[in-house]
Amino acid sequence: MTEKITCSDFLSTTTVFCLQLLKNGSLLIGAGNGTVALVKGNSDKYGLEKSPRIVRGAVTSVALRGQGHQFFVGTDKSQIYRWSKFFS
Repeated sequence: MTEKITCSDFLSTTTVFCLQLLKNGSLLIGAGNGTVALVKGNSDKYGLEKSPRIVRGAVTSVALRGQGHQFFVGTDKSQIYRWSKFFS
């Protein structure tokens, strides 16, 4: 059984390198440990919207394409990842 990661666990155990605010109010977070997470909430409370994904290397950039339906993540290991529809 895999352990469920909460938003507070995620944010307290990693260094956030990149943030993107999406039109729906969600935040796309890229971290130094290679974690990419999508969180939603308001100014008081945020929660993980989807399970975080791990990429190879520290996240150095997050770029949205178009209306934010697709995004690219770059790492310090010269890797570029593309996702559509938020981790589909």
